[in-house]
Amino acid sequence: MRILLTGSSGSIGSKVLKSLEKYKCHILAHYHSNCPKIKNKKISYVNTKNLIKKDFKIIQEFKPEIVIHLAAIGLISSGKTKLNIMNCNFNFTKSLINNLINSSVKNFYFASTAKIYQYSSSKINEKSKIKPLSKLNTYEKSKLMIEKYVQKNQNN
Repeated sequence: MRILLTGSSGSIGSKVLKSLEKYKCHILAHYHSNCPKIKNKKISYVNTKNLIKKDFKIIQEFKPEIVIHLAAIGLISSGKTKLNIMNCNFNFTKSLINNLINSSVKNFYFASTAKIYQYSSSKINEKSKIKPLSKLNTYEKSKLMIEKYVQKNQNN
């Protein structure tokens, strides 16, 4: 089994990477700022900058069967701007999806956010009421936009 994991150095991605190393699979771990420290010959690492420059050739050559997409920028901090957030959360994800169409990927898992939904005392799901656009911050807007794109392309 070949797995592409984006956001492998993030808080969720690093835990997913740690749990995946126990299984008989080859992992291409995509990261942005800090390369994960797990040493395992079944894990290859690729930095975001290289991935974008090489137009996803690295992914195409790896031929993942499963993609777990966790890469995201959540807050404007440490030099991150609204443009950085939109580029990562929307543009990068859109490019990733477009490059995976007609590929070897059998399953695509995507993590979004519950922050786009209005507060509710009951469980929140995809049918829950979304906050008005004027109340969404850049992170929430980028996640809502890419959710709609993912849903539109889910059968490809």
